[in-house]
Amino acid sequence: WKAKATTLSGCKIVVHHNFWPYMNRWLGLDQVATLEPLPGVSPSSSHLAKVKNRIGDMDAKVIIRASYVNERASKWMSSHTGVPAVVLPATVDYQGGELLEHWYDSLVESLLKAVQ
Repeated sequence: WKAKATTLSGCKIVVHHNFWPYMNRWLGLDQVATLEPLPGVSPSSSHLAKVKNRIGDMDAKVIIRASYVNERASKWMSSHTGVPAVVLPATVDYQGGELLEHWYDSLVESLLKAVQ
């Protein structure tokens, strides 16, 4: 997966919630902003406006949110900045028959598709 995702190394990302620090480190992603002003606190419109004003200077390539998070903030940010938003599964869907390797495949593929 790391070899497949080499083009992601150094890619600047915005996250809704700081849910992905290990993945970011593993793939070399550079988290430049978080939509939540504080962990677990929904972003206000004024906070989103501040982040929006900074995103252009940051050269962010993708906005990431976990599948369990409300989509409104990331969709709004994407529509106002042109930065694509991607939804990543928060965990492996074992009940649906997914294996850990499928989950990793999904994470890497979704990120590659979003930044290309």
